[in-house]
Amino acid sequence: MCCSLTEVLGAFFRYLLLHNGLNDTSHTYNINLKQDVMKKIIILLAFLIPVLLKAQKMQDLKKYKPEMEISLIGGFQKFKNPDAASAVYGVEVSLQCPLVQSQKAYIRQHFKFTHQQAQKISSTTIEINPQCVILDRSNIKLGIGPGAGLIFANIAEDHKTIFSYGLGTSSAYYFKKISIGIGACYAMTNKVSYANSKYESAGTARLNNWSSFLKLGYKF
Repeated sequence: MCCSLTEVLGAFFRYLLLHNGLNDTSHTYNINLKQDVMKKIIILLAFLIPVLLKAQKMQDLKKYKPEMEISLIGGFQKFKNPDAASAVYGVEVSLQCPLVQSQKAYIRQHFKFTHQQAQKISSTTIEINPQCVILDRSNIKLGIGPGAGLIFANIAEDHKTIFSYGLGTSSAYYFKKISIGIGACYAMTNKVSYANSKYESAGTARLNNWSSFLKLGYKF
């Protein structure tokens, strides 16, 4: 099932790139198209992965085990608007999704709580990122999936709570119950207005951001 899912997603991504003409020479046009493509990809992953994984024989179902893991995470986060970058750190809790479980494919839920403080912006983020595990060996795992969360941001002394959505991926190597891993995610938001426009000429911002991080975890 994982191989079929990978082929379906690969074909869809190629279709999006060709259909939306991302090679257009207009910079502004490219930005809008890429934003639209990303939304389509996220919507596809959010709905298609559970449907495809659920289309499995009942005899493939296995007894649910949460296999909870708690990880400390630390890395780098960069915002596009306002232009700011800083270290990011936090905690991640992950466990098996009870709704989609089989011997061949499964989804692992990742819940993240992170904080960063740059010169122009400080923020605390709560995020959920269900990942389809596309590689599962005895001591290594790799997953990818859509994410959604809330960003509690402070820019120029103005506090805002913003909904975010994006894509996340992570991999981990296990030494019995201890794991070390890496991860990355890209998040997008709608435009928000700020009372103090010290860093934004138009008084608005779009807190799109990407982050990469290392993880050190313990599996229960």
